[in-house]
Amino acid sequence: MLGISAVDCLSTELEKDLAYIGALVPYRTAVDVVKRFRQDTVSHTTIQKCSNKVGEEALEVKIRPLKNHKDKEHMSFQVDGGRINTIDEGWKETKTGIVENGFDLIQTTAIVNHEKFMGEFCCEIKKQGYDTDPIIKALLSDGAKWIGDDFQKYFPRIIQILDYYHFKEHFCDVGKILFGETNSKETEKWTEKLISCCFEGKISVLILRLKKEKLKHSPGSSKHEALRKLLGYVENNKHRIDYGKYQEMGLPIGSGKIEATVKTMNNSKMKSGSIKWRLQNANKILALRTVIFNKQFDDIKFA
Repeated sequence: MLGISAVDCLSTELEKDLAYIGALVPYRTAVDVVKRFRQDTVSHTTIQKCSNKVGEEALEVKIRPLKNHKDKEHMSFQVDGGRINTIDEGWKETKTGIVENGFDLIQTTAIVNHEKFMGEFCCEIKKQGYDTDPIIKALLSDGAKWIGDDFQKYFPRIIQILDYYHFKEHFCDVGKILFGETNSKETEKWTEKLISCCFEGKISVLILRLKKEKLKHSPGSSKHEALRKLLGYVENNKHRIDYGKYQEMGLPIGSGKIEATVKTMNNSKMKSGSIKWRLQNANKILALRTVIFNKQFDDIKFA
């Protein structure tokens, strides 16, 4: 046994190790990890205290620059949200953002409103020189207006891309209405035929085909209404669905990375079991996980 309980009595190296492990796995699991790999026996509350203490220092660490970003033709941004159950205010939404250039990826996450998150996220990116030409910048999202509007404000010439899988899902949903829930082959065939226009630079053709399809059904019918909504969705996003062009530019068209990041950063630790977090501690652990995943743990200034 260490024979101590106060965090301040631990060595700096042990404190760092406890915080690192505590940020990655549930605190009770961390007890076994520490015992196995350090041969030290500590309580889960000691690990929790270390994680909170080091996490507070992690809040001050700024996002590092992307490696070799000036040697790449493009960089892309993705933003999404998750949820954490808090003692203070119930379920709170987390915001997670990533920046990548095909060679490197950095990420950040916090429990803040979207204005604050996007302001700090975008400003930090601009400080690092990512707003200069000739780097092509693209935003990949699920089409949420607040994400697009905020990025457009900070990067006026940014290319906005609607996540292909969200886009395709809308067509599949309408296809089920047109052909029935069990006729998956017809739905898939219809969907692929239409969205192939987006890989051929024929967005206007797609819109025309949807209009013709809508006219085949009586106004007010479920099929007519479904097609009307889908047509509106396509027209509202027509500047974000030129997928063939984006692929030629080397830009991503699927948001799998941000969805995986939300699961890694948020769900795997922060939503384990029926755990509830104090709001301030949750942000400390999210900051600590951010610096770990960005390989910036050694940038923390340990008191």
